[in-house]
Amino acid sequence: MHLLFVCTGNTCRSPMAAFFAQAEIQRRSLSWTVESAGLYAAEGMPMTPAAADALTRRHIPLSPHRSQPVRPDLVEKADVILVMTQSQAKDLESRFPQAKDKIRLLGGFAAFADPEEGASQTDAASSTGCDIVDPFGGLDEHYEACAQQIERSVRGLVNHLLGENKL
Repeated sequence: MHLLFVCTGNTCRSPMAAFFAQAEIQRRSLSWTVESAGLYAAEGMPMTPAAADALTRRHIPLSPHRSQPVRPDLVEKADVILVMTQSQAKDLESRFPQAKDKIRLLGGFAAFADPEEGASQTDAASSTGCDIVDPFGGLDEHYEACAQQIERSVRGLVNHLLGENKL
């Protein structure tokens, strides 16, 4: 399984999601691949310090991160592309119409984080109130709230993919 997380600048949300996913994948001993990119990313920018701090407080292992723009090769090799907002999904679909069936809203998977809550497939596939707000330039508590939402969504995503092996 190859996951691609996409946000706007690839310095906050998508790298946070990628690091959460890598930690969850490692915890479950899976051999999945994870990448992140940004729709409007400048090449080579580091993750924002506040985003890195939010991950560190959760004991998520970090490695050097450099931003990259979404490219056709990244889209092609991804099995699932996770975006943070509906507008990003539309933007990505307009740029890469062939990838429409692979694009999902990450926040929709939060419902699968706790299997006993009984989420339906519709919750993840078409949830409309699940945008993950960009904390860029905000206070530490904005980054904390974002990290919490992403962590839950990533856990739900992995649960869902393991449980059904498809979207």
